[in-house]
Amino acid sequence: MYIQSITPNIQNRTATKPSFQCNIQKLFQTVEGLKVFKGMTEFDRRCLLAYINSKPYMMGITTKEIDELSKFDGKEFITKTADFIMDRFKIPEEVKPPVIFDDMTSDGIMAYSPSTNYLIVDIKKLKNLPKNTIFGLLRHEITHLQQNMSVLRHETIGVKAVEEYTNVAAPIYRKLLLESFEKDANMDVDKAIAMQIIRPEHRYILENAKILYDQWGTDACEAYVEKEIAKEHKRELYELRNKIIYTCGGIIPDGCANEQLEAGLNEFLRNGYMDKVTQRIDYNKYFTNILENEALIAQQVSEFEFSKSGCYIKYQKDLLEEQLKNPITREFLESTIPD
Repeated sequence: MYIQSITPNIQNRTATKPSFQCNIQKLFQTVEGLKVFKGMTEFDRRCLLAYINSKPYMMGITTKEIDELSKFDGKEFITKTADFIMDRFKIPEEVKPPVIFDDMTSDGIMAYSPSTNYLIVDIKKLKNLPKNTIFGLLRHEITHLQQNMSVLRHETIGVKAVEEYTNVAAPIYRKLLLESFEKDANMDVDKAIAMQIIRPEHRYILENAKILYDQWGTDACEAYVEKEIAKEHKRELYELRNKIIYTCGGIIPDGCANEQLEAGLNEFLRNGYMDKVTQRIDYNKYFTNILENEALIAQQVSEFEFSKSGCYIKYQKDLLEEQLKNPITREFLESTIPD
């Protein structure tokens, strides 16, 4: 379930090793030909551009709001913060994804899954992180939610997204459902419902699956379950799409932002930065991913706002200096500096 959009933990990770020249020293050379900002270095220029690019992403969170959220800890801080951010962006209650606390085997801390509209958080990986970092990570994933809402609102791409998301989610749900049913509920449908393995309105799926399993074996049982889960999941995704359309500004007509939203859907479905076998992230690809780039800007701006730092340019300078100490981000920065 965690192959969609993943907020990475770049601390103490090993990146895919590119062969870049050491161009970091060029960051601190004076930019030539400037008439106004004489003496500006490439380092200064990048921090100024980061400030300019950050303006549309400022939430305007107040000191009082930060202090109120900071009273909470652990799971309560995460759920209340996620709710605060979604309320700030006027995401309707019926569209908000539930926060699921679960271990993530992938190289990440949080994930928004567009195919299920879940926000997944690995609480164990957050225990040593400051609250402004957690705030930024949540803003990152909620940015992916907003991106997905635009995809689903589109007249034609939204329909395609529902079909594609169903194809992704149904086999995973089938596997998880049958494993839980056989292991935890011992093939008892009432027990499975009581344990919330399946919702009461879907009990027919397990009842019929049990009959097929007894008569025809595992293959027939699994094929039926996946078909029925796909049908129900598709119906629920269409309901979500309709709620987004009717509460978030109406449908986006075909011909409007087709190229951008098609690219967004493709990145949600088949991101090119995750190794499907090792579940490790190639950060050089991750940092240039269109969806992730926007989410990373939102993340950094939110971390700044929650930190109560006074100057965003100084904050960016301090952050960039820290990134230069990290081998992964240093290699990426080197790749963005021309020879």
